[in-house]
Amino acid sequence: MSSAGQVTGSDTVGDPPESPRVFISYAHDDAAHEERVREFWLLLRANSIDAKLDRPGSEERRDWAQWMSQQVRWANRILVIASPQYKIRAEGAAEPDQGRGVQWESWLIRDRFIADQRAGLSLVLPVVLPGCSTDDIPSWLAPAAATYYLVSDYTVAGAETLLRALTGQPGEVEPPLGPRPDLPPRDTAMPPRESGAVATVVRPVRRTQVLIEADRAEDGQVASTVWLAGSLLCQSQAPEPAELSGLWGALRLPPIGWSRRAAGWPGC
Repeated sequence: MSSAGQVTGSDTVGDPPESPRVFISYAHDDAAHEERVREFWLLLRANSIDAKLDRPGSEERRDWAQWMSQQVRWANRILVIASPQYKIRAEGAAEPDQGRGVQWESWLIRDRFIADQRAGLSLVLPVVLPGCSTDDIPSWLAPAAATYYLVSDYTVAGAETLLRALTGQPGEVEPPLGPRPDLPPRDTAMPPRESGAVATVVRPVRRTQVLIEADRAEDGQVASTVWLAGSLLCQSQAPEPAELSGLWGALRLPPIGWSRRAAGWPGC
């Protein structure tokens, strides 16, 4: 790392400084695209990003090949702005005299990227501005396999993900590991079985309440009522059999007691 936060060609890219040096690489598709890139540049500089663009001092005579080489070499991050003309020129599909600057610039970026591809993944960041398309990201930046950055508008909220990446302020961080839960195993012991025993299916026992009510009238008639599970099952009235005459006095049982003995009473 050289002075003033500048990265030389042999340096690897680590955590960005507080005010990272960023080079914006783009194509001059048309006036509208040039203006959106300028708005993006202003947004970055307003938020402590030392973004470099070819606009300042462009009226002066300059060795553009040398200037581009220095910007690519010194940048902590290189932002490739997706556009149709950038894709054509960066992929080598343009005529030799068409967009020479982007052809040269993208070649320098690819060279630094390939020199250390692990570092290159965080060094070169594809950016899609409002009105642009992800289809115009150069294929060597692997838009289908690697991260790219969508800017929805020229505000902190609209460029939050990119600003977090440039300033090293992640939105999500890994929490510390908590204690391991105590999860004892289930009992795996088999119950003892006799040799040759056949397994049987045990069904739950069903219980049904049967209530028999009986009453002896003065005229010698016996009335009985049978309830099954709370529902009336039957009612009956018949003369008391002679052999049961004086039964209740002899048994001296409460009604529920003799009712059980009379469960087989005829007529119910």
